[in-house]
Amino acid sequence: MRRLAALTIFAVFLGCLSPPEATAQEEDDDGFDVPAGFAGELELTNEFYENTGIDARRPPALTRLRVRPTLTLFGRFDVGLNLLVSTEGSDFRQNMDEVGINPSWGWGELHAGDFANPYSEYTMGEVRIRGGGLDLTPGPLRFSIQGGRLQRSVASGAEGSTFQRNAVAGRLGFGSEEGTYLDLHALKAEDDLESVERSLLIRDTTLADTIPDGLRPQVGTRPQENLVAGLEGQLVLFDRTLRLRGEAAVALITRDKLSSEAELEGTGVASLL
Repeated sequence: MRRLAALTIFAVFLGCLSPPEATAQEEDDDGFDVPAGFAGELELTNEFYENTGIDARRPPALTRLRVRPTLTLFGRFDVGLNLLVSTEGSDFRQNMDEVGINPSWGWGELHAGDFANPYSEYTMGEVRIRGGGLDLTPGPLRFSIQGGRLQRSVASGAEGSTFQRNAVAGRLGFGSEEGTYLDLHALKAEDDLESVERSLLIRDTTLADTIPDGLRPQVGTRPQENLVAGLEGQLVLFDRTLRLRGEAAVALITRDKLSSEAELEGTGVASLL
């Protein structure tokens, strides 16, 4: 029998600099107003786990703290912070802690630390990355680039080891999100061969490949590589009463970079929404 209880304290408002001396617009020596604002939220979650009859699959208690403050300067420049601290961390699992900062202004945004900046479903989706990125939208031009680590290496034997996976992605387009636009996306993701000790991996999988799938032993994660290119567009007609949107992407995948001869798989995907 398993029992799981969770207690959440959500959205504790940090305020908009409620003290009068902070909310008022400050005035410099030249008489220029310098407005500043500060707001955010805090979320605290506790989970308690208990089971009988089987081995415990979760820690008995788990705590997560997430803080999202935002500082606004001059009414046009925002600096957001995303902080997540969890007791769930382990050397044999992916790190759950997050810290990221994203300054933004009217036509641009910076990303640093942990962040998710999706492009489309078939290229760079809702994947959290640890690294950096830049988005620029001056006029009708749409430019974005990002890169960093998708997952860290975890060495836990042949059946559970995970390579460090790095990625770089970019987008170049023309138009506006609310109107007609055309974007070109590209993504390259690759596992780092040096991030996991080779002795922990099964090098030769030839024998395992001859065994039926149902009886085949697990041979662990193999280092992979992926290259994706996509084209996405939207056409708005008749005073925004008709909206046509489509996307096409092609991918080249290397399933095992340790194999003597790389096997590339090409897949084409198209979608019309």
